[in-house]
Amino acid sequence: MSDDGSVSAYDASLILRYVVRLVSVIDLRKADVTGNGVVSSYDAAHILYRVFNPSYRFPVEGGSLPKLAASTPRVLSWLRDDDDWALVADDATGIGAGEFVMTLSRGTAVRVSAEGEVAFNQEGRTLRVAFARLNGGGAVLFRIEGAGNAPEIGTALLNEGQIPVVGVRQPAMLALYQNAPNPFNPSTTIRFSIPAIGHAYLAVYDANGRLVQVLVNGELAAGADEVAWDGTDAAGRPAASGIYLIRLTTSSGAITQRATLVR
Repeated sequence: MSDDGSVSAYDASLILRYVVRLVSVIDLRKADVTGNGVVSSYDAAHILYRVFNPSYRFPVEGGSLPKLAASTPRVLSWLRDDDDWALVADDATGIGAGEFVMTLSRGTAVRVSAEGEVAFNQEGRTLRVAFARLNGGGAVLFRIEGAGNAPEIGTALLNEGQIPVVGVRQPAMLALYQNAPNPFNPSTTIRFSIPAIGHAYLAVYDANGRLVQVLVNGELAAGADEVAWDGTDAAGRPAASGIYLIRLTTSSGAITQRATLVR
C-alpha cells in the first residue's frame, strides 16, 4: 500500500488495481488487513470502512468488519441502463466487495464505474473488475459502458466468496413468439419479451397492412410478457377469417409474426 503512514481510499484503490492485475507488486503484509493470507477486494472494503470509521480496527489488529446476512445466496442480473449494462444483486445487504472475470462480446474498449472504489483491466475480450464499497450500498454493483451485448461472467466472488452467487440472469432478448393456438378461433395468446424497460407497441394488422387492433401501447419492464387477442377489431367487432400480421415495435427493433384466424 502507500508509504505515507495513513489509511486512505487510495490504499483501497491500490489493492483493487493489484487484484485486477494493473499493479504487479504490493506490500502483502500491509495489504492483507484481514489476516487470511490473501489480498483481495475485501481487504479494500475493510480499508474503506476504516476511512469512514477511524476507530475501527482491522482483523489483523483484533477487529472485524460487520457482516449483514453475509452467507445468504444471491442472484445477479444484467439490466440495460441507457447505453450501459448494470450488474444488479437481488439483495445488496452486506455486499462490501466483489471480484469478477468476464468475457465481452467484442474487444472494443469499455469503461466500468461503481459506487465506492472500482478497478478494471481489459485484455481483448477478457475483463477483470474489482470493487469495494461500504455495507448498505445500492443494488447496482457496477456498470459497464460500451460492452455491446451483456458480458458473460466466468468468475464471481462477493466478499471473498463468503456470499454465494447462485445464478446470473442474462438479459431478455427482443422476441415475438408464434401465437398459440394458431390457427385460432376465437382467441389466441401472444408471448413476447423485451430486453430493456421502455415503450412497447404490439398491434395486429390485416394482410393489406391496415391496423386492426392495438394490444399493447405503453411502457413495459424488461423480460417476458404475454397478451391475448380475442379476434376483434378496435371497435369490438369480430374480425373476418384470414391471415393477420402481429407486429411488436420497441426501441430495440421490430418483429412480425403471422397469425391465422378461422371462423
